Amino acid sequence: MPYAQTEVRVVAGRSAQDEYTLAGVTSIIGKTESAQIKLKGWFKPKIAAALARKGDGYTVTSMGAKTMVNGQRIAGRHDLRDGDLIEVSGLTLEFHVKRAH
Repeated sequence: MPYAQTEVRVVAGRSAQDEYTLAGVTSIIGKTESAQIKLKGWFKPKIAAALARKGDGYTVTSMGAKTMVNGQRIAGRHDLRDGDLIEVSGLTLEFHVKRAH
């Protein structure tokens, strides 16, 4: 089965880009140099959350920062679905899976 392309689009807040393609197994959201999804601002955490591939889907894991999915606060890991809104450290991301044909 061809692999699906997975992206997050910034819908609110400040980040280095407007869209990110999730290419690796894990994508870090934070201010650290190694973060794939960069937070901007003085008081943003170095590592806020992580998006990780799990089988044919993705999860988001809070790494200490308040993290919400579709307006609900999460603790630990949460499975993501196409169209979910992820809020972390003042950044709102829309999660999208583009299925390959």
